[in-house]
Amino acid sequence: MNRRSNKKNKWKRSLLALLAVFLFGFSNITVLGVELTGGMTSGDGDFVIWYRSPQIETWITNIYASGQSDVLDRITFVSYYDTAEFLTDLEAILPYPEDPLYPDLIFLEPDYAAGFLEEDVLLSAEDLGITDTDMSNMFSYAIENGTDAQGDIRMFYCDAAPGAYQIRADLAEEYLGTSNAAELHDRYFCDWKKMMAAARMVYMKSGGKVTLLPGYGELYGGTAMPGQDFSWVDENGIPADAAQIGQMMRLSQGFERYTLGAEKWTIEWMDAMNGDGIQTPAAIAYAGSPWFTGYCLGDSWLNNTVIVAGPVDFLWGGNGLAATAGCSDVSFAADIIRTLCCDVDAMTEMAEDCDFINNREALTGAGALGYGKCAYLYNQSRDLFQVYRPVAEKMSGIHLTAYDTEIKDMYLYTLDQYIKQGGGMQESIEYGEEIRDALEEMIASH
Repeated sequence: MNRRSNKKNKWKRSLLALLAVFLFGFSNITVLGVELTGGMTSGDGDFVIWYRSPQIETWITNIYASGQSDVLDRITFVSYYDTAEFLTDLEAILPYPEDPLYPDLIFLEPDYAAGFLEEDVLLSAEDLGITDTDMSNMFSYAIENGTDAQGDIRMFYCDAAPGAYQIRADLAEEYLGTSNAAELHDRYFCDWKKMMAAARMVYMKSGGKVTLLPGYGELYGGTAMPGQDFSWVDENGIPADAAQIGQMMRLSQGFERYTLGAEKWTIEWMDAMNGDGIQTPAAIAYAGSPWFTGYCLGDSWLNNTVIVAGPVDFLWGGNGLAATAGCSDVSFAADIIRTLCCDVDAMTEMAEDCDFINNREALTGAGALGYGKCAYLYNQSRDLFQVYRPVAEKMSGIHLTAYDTEIKDMYLYTLDQYIKQGGGMQESIEYGEEIRDALEEMIASH
């Protein structure tokens, strides 16, 4: 492991120590006047790591620096629960590398990581000395999602959750005629038209008691709906036109007619997981990822869950590491990234909790150790890594942009109004124009 150089700015450690009571006990205002709205600090080292997902602190404590208190002593963690506060504070502090809480390393999720790739605030693989050989076990889509427009890799994913539909096998057999994953995909989930036809068939056959989806929100799990056939911004920076947006809204409205109308994560949505389709409503398919399969399904899915890819590639989560342009110890940052994003042994250990880590060889080894076993899967001879691996291998980079989270939130709010109001063609175009105009303003402001 590379040890930190004594050339590190010693004043930074001293200054942070002198201000520890103020910073940790009363507020999170740094010496440069940058007010941190929601961050909680721990540790008093002068290598600073910012995160929203607590996994990074666990992985560093239990895997990277296991048994090495001297390594942990070097680190200060700045943690967040709220994503908006995390991003607001991060953007506020990044122009000030002299600040004692300036992040040397950032732990980011893919739906907002792209906002930092094009701003010249992150070091590249070349800067860090991370080679193609180091990254040879990574999935191609995870590499693409960490690559900027100039082709430089600046984000390195520890785990990258591939998205797929969870299919309840007993209901699929009854209403779709099969529980075979390949058949389900080819017959019903390979494109939107077939999926819509399946939704209508299930709804009509059950008298509305069983639906393919609990609500149209399953079309937007993770980065689901905007995919290969739709993106908010193309490779030339041109925003989607109003007609494209309107068409997507009408498609979503069409699906909603054949669902239970349940919003994601509501009681109705969860109840539909365990419905019997006779006395209580039931849904056949939920959008999810390995963590969703392992921890979010109801009892009716035990030994009853089939994983099927949808019409487009989509991610649902994941975590990546990036070193900032003002990183105080590049070799230390590179060593952490190389361990938690490239090292087979470390990443095998990281997969113990069924995390779909971004390393093919480690997934194989983790599966052999029984780490990917999941009681929900229909075929108990297979594990989560095996059933999601084909999905991950076929995925292309999602090409996320800096605008995705903000514009998607606005779009989903507008879509909800459109559906509730029973809008038609003209209304969808008008809403599409509003969203396109907002998107153009977002692009101009970056």
